[in-house]
Amino acid sequence: MELFKHQIKALQWSANRNNFACFMEMRTGKSLVALQKIKTWGGKTLLVAPLSTWFDWLKLFKSEGIKSIALLGSTKEKCKRLDIFYELVDLVLINPEGITAWGKDFFDYEFNNCLLDESVFIKNPKSKISKLLMKHKKLFYHRMVMTGTPIAETTEDIVTQMMWCLGEFMGQDNFYKWRARFMQPAKFGWSLKKGVKALLRDELKKDSFVLSAKDAGMYAEQVKKVYLVEMPAEIQEDYREIQKAWMLDEVSTKYGVVKDTWLSQLSCGIYPIDLEGIKRASFCFKIKAIQRLLEGELIGQQVVVFSRWLKESHAIAKYLKCDVITGATEFEERESLLNKFRRGNSKYIVMQTKCACRGLDLSCVNTAIMCSNYWQYEIRSQIMARMKHPLKKIPTLFIDIITKDTIEEKVYEVLNEKHSNARYFLQRLKAKVKVKA
Repeated sequence: MELFKHQIKALQWSANRNNFACFMEMRTGKSLVALQKIKTWGGKTLLVAPLSTWFDWLKLFKSEGIKSIALLGSTKEKCKRLDIFYELVDLVLINPEGITAWGKDFFDYEFNNCLLDESVFIKNPKSKISKLLMKHKKLFYHRMVMTGTPIAETTEDIVTQMMWCLGEFMGQDNFYKWRARFMQPAKFGWSLKKGVKALLRDELKKDSFVLSAKDAGMYAEQVKKVYLVEMPAEIQEDYREIQKAWMLDEVSTKYGVVKDTWLSQLSCGIYPIDLEGIKRASFCFKIKAIQRLLEGELIGQQVVVFSRWLKESHAIAKYLKCDVITGATEFEERESLLNKFRRGNSKYIVMQTKCACRGLDLSCVNTAIMCSNYWQYEIRSQIMARMKHPLKKIPTLFIDIITKDTIEEKVYEVLNEKHSNARYFLQRLKAKVKVKA
């Protein structure tokens, strides 16, 4: 496969480096860069990647002629499969959960190189996967981290990723030593000391290859539209009841985030299963809006529909008589359904949002409908990037279906402020809802 200029630039930057921190924005082709890099390094490679990215990885292995094995099933099944094929393959693919379940015994197998795709999964130094990988990082001659969004929620998310990759970062080889030097206790945990954010970003720029899609010459403006819908009167009554009960402290839970989740579900017509006092069947009323769009301005177009909620995903797929991919969909089935959609054999496909936000190539489609948003900007930006491609110059249309006078309007406003910091998001959301009330 021929490399683009920005991919060649990435490889040139990493030419004399034993380890490679590669933060190329989504759809710029960092996976191909990674494969070219391990060919240069030589030896056997371990690739740790979320399951949702496997479809395109396996497709790329095939096109590049790389002998690989993907480890699925129980730990016992993985072990048996790896024992059989270990000497026959150049690359072993496993998900983070697979290593966590396997534990330290996994590292008895020898690998020259280790790549972490969507490496934010090691942002938390306390997590089991982070501890395992940090403890055994010196077993690999070459290490590589790669993601389009290295800072998932807070600025310090990058630290563990860089320490695992490079051995040390900003003069420290341990997160807690780094925290003691560059952070200070705050009301809700820790905060960066004055001037550290700029220093951290300067160090990141020096020690990693960072590239945006725009700088790669791939930028095509996406057209964003909001399609407002009215909430049915009976659901609106229950929605207001929850708001009122919350203010009077009559609800069954004391946590505000739970209340906001309930309101988000009701904004899509889904009744929370643990909602006391209100027992109604869910009614996914946004389907009518989808129908009007598909029979109107989107008539004849191939469309992907995203939803946060499982009930909503299945209800939309049932109405459209199309395939649906959720967290429960097996990997092999996902591959089959995506191939069917990419070949144009199906007009529509419904996807639970988190299943689509990592690695999947949906550049075959120019139109997407978002029925229910997650609260993380990172997830939304990943989803919007699924329809990009280096050779695609047609602006894509991204439609948000939002229920009027509900928490969804506030969520959309905060998401468009592009705050990837989850804690700050919740603070902004709380402020906006309070002002509205």
